[in-house]
Amino acid sequence: MKQKITQKNNANQAPELPISLRTDKDEQAYLTAKIQNNLHSLKDEPRLREWQFWALIENRFPYSLPFKTHHMLIPKREASESDLSSEEEAELKKIIEELKTDYDCRIINNPRQQSQKGHFHIHFLEYKDMRSEMNDG
Repeated sequence: MKQKITQKNNANQAPELPISLRTDKDEQAYLTAKIQNNLHSLKDEPRLREWQFWALIENRFPYSLPFKTHHMLIPKREASESDLSSEEEAELKKIIEELKTDYDCRIINNPRQQSQKGHFHIHFLEYKDMRSEMNDG
């Protein structure tokens, strides 16, 4: 993924943004936060719900183009997927089963697309109701 915003040829046009699942406005906010090194640790985000080893948080930079809800499930301790304990993995399986009926899909990005590479997380998402809601504002 491009680390910086590229300029279009026409100086009167807005900077060209990389393809993402965010609206242009939300992608601009995300890229600005990256450039300014203003990305917070996931474990510092407010919790929507907690289990023994896991927490559900709101995504600060949601995939807002097709989705109306964007939460992330994170281990309470900062750990990569390969560093999860057997207890964390067992609880994760139960939580995924529990959350399946509350969301439309889940995404685990590969490292190339992760802004929080050292902290495993799973995106839980609900689609917008109508295609017409997918404006790029």
